[in-house]
Amino acid sequence: LLVLDDVWFEKSHNETEWELFLAPLVSKQSGSKVLVTSRSKTLPAAICCEQEHVIHLENMDDTEFLALFKHHAFSGAEIKDQLLRTKLEDTAEEIAKRLGQCPLAAKVLGSRLCRKKDIAEWRAALKFGDLSDPFTSLLWSYEKLEPRLQRCFLFCLLLY
Repeated sequence: LLVLDDVWFEKSHNETEWELFLAPLVSKQSGSKVLVTSRSKTLPAAICCEQEHVIHLENMDDTEFLALFKHHAFSGAEIKDQLLRTKLEDTAEEIAKRLGQCPLAAKVLGSRLCRKKDIAEWRAALKFGDLSDPFTSLLWSYEKLEPRLQRCFLFCLLLY
């Protein structure tokens, strides 16, 4: 089983590069499978998916999505101050509404906020652009890193 998670492909991308990338990974042996997830409806032909094997997932309902966000946002140490907990939960609901049902954004933002028990940090997340765009959430998360860790990411980007 090979899992390719969150594949991004635009018609302008080079199909040949995908064919070269996938050639050693895709086995035609009986029982071997490739699972591809994507937010895009356009996939490279090299993935060879037949329409009857494509499963379109529906958005979660608001309650499920809020539960996913809270799972990540409140996974840190227990908050004993009940007033603070209530304020954070109210802010979590506001944030979840702005995440546009994007599970990646919920995980990234929630994971960053779970270490913050300051209501000002949580409200600052509400002011950070379009939270429904996963890149915005990733950028917000990056900007909250210590400068030395930011340099590590920049170095890796240069190698890419």
